[in-house]
Amino acid sequence: MENGFAESLRLQIRGALRVQALRYHILGFLHRDTATLVCVAWRVARNQHTTKVKCNRGITDAGLTAVATHCPNITDIDLSNTQITDAGLTAVATHCPNITDIHLNWNKQITDAGLTAVATHCPNITDINLGYTQITGAGLTAVATHCPNITTI
Repeated sequence: MENGFAESLRLQIRGALRVQALRYHILGFLHRDTATLVCVAWRVARNQHTTKVKCNRGITDAGLTAVATHCPNITDIDLSNTQITDAGLTAVATHCPNITDIHLNWNKQITDAGLTAVATHCPNITDINLGYTQITGAGLTAVATHCPNITTI
């Protein structure tokens, strides 16, 4: 059982390093510790230049927190149609202040609190996709107040 997990982890890390030519690193269905190891491997292999990430439906708040913690140079993140909550979004905002593009569409768990955290910690946002979320005028006001470079909502 232990050897099977180690082999699976080795293949996930090798696969993660192989996708560096893709536009996005696609994450999903990774346990938090596995996500941490993959992110550490990316940082070492790419000299901390992972800037674009797309997360799949299986990503959790813990996994997203691991990604944000170990890949602080993210500028473009797609969290569309995931199950993350304000806690995961706040972790991304706190650890990745250089985000310029963020896609949150089809996330019913994201509220004004999560969007306010993003707006407060990531003032360089230019593009944000909020389709089919629970965001209200309060969240949009936070974006308008804290993100002077916003061009697309």
